[in-house]
Amino acid sequence: MTRHYNPSIVERANRILNSKAGDFLSDEVAGPVATIALEPVCRVIANATAASTGSTTIYTTPTSKDFYLTSLQLYATTDATADNNQYAIFVTIDGVQVNILQMVKQLATAWSDHAELVFKYPMKLDRGSLIRVNTSYTVGNSRHGGCVHGFTEEVTKT
Repeated sequence: MTRHYNPSIVERANRILNSKAGDFLSDEVAGPVATIALEPVCRVIANATAASTGSTTIYTTPTSKDFYLTSLQLYATTDATADNNQYAIFVTIDGVQVNILQMVKQLATAWSDHAELVFKYPMKLDRGSLIRVNTSYTVGNSRHGGCVHGFTEEVTKT
């Protein structure tokens, strides 16, 4: 457990209370103002790229700790001969595979695009589950992939 004194709390309290001159709160506070419990955290950035139809694993969540997804990206580029391609990133939440981000090529021209999803609150994924990018096409050339950002949180007993 880490103890942290933050003088800005006192300054903000003075502004909120709209104190008169000379009536300010003391910045000499006995004991800690805020107590923050710090857990060991491992930041994760993983990506994968493929040039074939099917499924490509971007990241496998740990089996021994929780993984929280904070953002992901999906990207693809094709030549003009590629047919209508569909690209999607799948994750597993509460035992259900969810298509969380998707884009589709519908034009008979060379094409390149990307999509990004950033979560306001981290999304907890199932332990030991795959984060994967899927695509299906029958002709032409395609290069596609995805990137995930997140963190793992160690569970510690206090």
